[in-house]
Amino acid sequence: MDKAILILQTIAMVVLGAAAVYYNANAKLKAKTTELIAQAEDTYKDITKAGGLKRGWVVDRLYELIPIPLRVIITRDMIEAIVQNTFDEITKYAKLQLDKVFAGEGKHANEYN
Repeated sequence: MDKAILILQTIAMVVLGAAAVYYNANAKLKAKTTELIAQAEDTYKDITKAGGLKRGWVVDRLYELIPIPLRVIITRDMIEAIVQNTFDEITKYAKLQLDKVFAGEGKHANEYN
């Protein structure tokens, strides 16, 4: 009976430890994503239609930050989703700010795309 409890405690500790490492790495990735998106925008500012190129550059930089053992848990697809979600949030915020600026003119940010 004591062995069973010890085994369950060990399994629980491993699972909780892995979850803690995952969430810590995920939080760091989200924080770094915005910074890298801004760098990509600056790096590729002279290239038209570079959306996919910029996204790939950001994903590559973020994926390099993942420790190799965690790449089994945090996949490239997850990184791509984080980058896309962050970009969507930035775009939404920018459009809200444009709406505020142009509110007096009776226009919306979507009319300037």
